[in-house]
Amino acid sequence: MCEVLMHVIVPDTVQGDIDGCKDALDAILNYYVQFLHGMMLPSSQLSVSIIDTKLAEPHLKILLHFIPCTVPIVSWKWRDRLLQAFTRVFETSNAQSGTKLVCLSMMTKILSEEFQNSVCMKGTEMVVPLKYQQLWLQSLPKLLWELKHTHPPSSKAVLQMLLHLGRSARDGSVLSDQYSSLQPALIPFLCTILPSKHKEGTSVFGPFVKLSRDCQELAVDTWCYFKSFSSPFLKAVMQCCLCTEVNVDIVVRIIEVIHSAFSRGCIQLQHHLSFLFTLLVGSSSQVNGHQKVLSYGEVDALDTPTRESKRRHYVICRLICMCIAETGDGDVVLQLLGPCLCENLVKFRTQVMLTTTMRVVAALSAGKESNKRLLPQPLANLLSQSTIQELLASEMKEGRYSFNAASHWCSDIKIFLSACLKSFC
Repeated sequence: MCEVLMHVIVPDTVQGDIDGCKDALDAILNYYVQFLHGMMLPSSQLSVSIIDTKLAEPHLKILLHFIPCTVPIVSWKWRDRLLQAFTRVFETSNAQSGTKLVCLSMMTKILSEEFQNSVCMKGTEMVVPLKYQQLWLQSLPKLLWELKHTHPPSSKAVLQMLLHLGRSARDGSVLSDQYSSLQPALIPFLCTILPSKHKEGTSVFGPFVKLSRDCQELAVDTWCYFKSFSSPFLKAVMQCCLCTEVNVDIVVRIIEVIHSAFSRGCIQLQHHLSFLFTLLVGSSSQVNGHQKVLSYGEVDALDTPTRESKRRHYVICRLICMCIAETGDGDVVLQLLGPCLCENLVKFRTQVMLTTTMRVVAALSAGKESNKRLLPQPLANLLSQSTIQELLASEMKEGRYSFNAASHWCSDIKIFLSACLKSFC
């Protein structure tokens, strides 16, 4: 009955004949609001109201579709009552239910740019007051986690709403500040790092890594509207980039968004360099899995890296080197990264880490007008030693040199490398 009455009332009010049916409109809207609260039969002088939310749920999916066309045309008093009842339905419905999905669809529709423009053309003010937009925004991160990866349509609707709210929030507004403050609540959706005996802790990945590619792209796009990035959030993002279940194209998009945020001043230099360098080291160490530290002249007997892991690392390394080269003066960045590069060259004595380090040095040295490069001396010495050890191990593995013969060959190579590295200093 409520559905039939709404079909009768709404078209008339849309045409502007509100005064002629004001009493009828109030009665129907009151009945509609009570139904959203789960009352199958409203109370009257002759009967007591019947409340049964389970019985009302199938009908709610139909009646909720009247929210977008009703809210813009009623008075502020009724608008507040309708949105309050609608928000209650959204908050109390099960995360994986059809009712929740309908609520999300109606929110997306009523907040869409096309809908807002059509309402503004009729001279109506903001459809949804700020307080309700804030309530909806606060509930979205938890809902994303509750949906897991098994309900893509609902997850996509949540992400679309997040994207709209972030895009429409004006700089310096309360909604913009609240949008950026969602980062702690979004971390479980990405990756939670649990305390562990190991220094790096244990990573527990959230639904993000298993979502479809279009949902992952939407999730990454929502970060474009954060006015600042916290260190814990960047760590969670970095762990997702290292997860092999995440396609390398998504990783590329993530790096681009983070670097763009740094360029806008939304990320501090130390946090940005830490993000890029940690991701670079993690990607390098993944090529051969967990590699052991090789002693002088020892041959690496681990499995050969797969073609896919090599390609993934090459794409990530190439993009990160480009980003590092754009972070500031190459000499300054080299001085900042020098100790970290040395530490990881000692920790991971592998060909991959060596070539990665050389690519970083080359990226920071490229395009400089002066012929002098301020390569830190400890890094220059370690690069020379590591290159010699790698070449020696390779030659011994091929059986071309004995250990004594290789030692003499090694001395000649060291002189040559030292001469090359002096051109950087």
